Amino acid sequence: GAQVRGGMTTFLFVNMALSGLRILGPPIAGRRNRFIVAAALTIGIGVATVPQWATNALITGGKSSADKLARDSAVIVLSTPYCIGTLVAMVLHAIMPEDAPMIDGSSDEAEEEEGEGGGEGEE
Repeated sequence: GAQVRGGMTTFLFVNMALSGLRILGPPIAGRRNRFIVAAALTIGIGVATVPQWATNALITGGKSSADKLARDSAVIVLSTPYCIGTLVAMVLHAIMPEDAPMIDGSSDEAEEEEGEGGGEGEE
């Protein structure tokens, strides 16, 4: 209930922030790249808000020093916002397919660029 609403609200606000980040240009213009950045930022913001989530019985450690080292390393990576955000972005980049071109052969970016620059340069 509330957790889903909170997650979706965060994701929605990150998407709105990304709409304002068109300064980054073409690399973030595609839907696939916008989703990857939005998901990574959402997870990163969530971890920055609640960094102890990784230690709350997410990973149980063993008795040996090697098990403790592995657990501590995983907790450090999972509780650091930029680490987990980067990992999420890399995994999504590896598994998500590229944007398919539109049926007429154009892409989202081409249509958006045509719509934005229509009034400039006409005299």
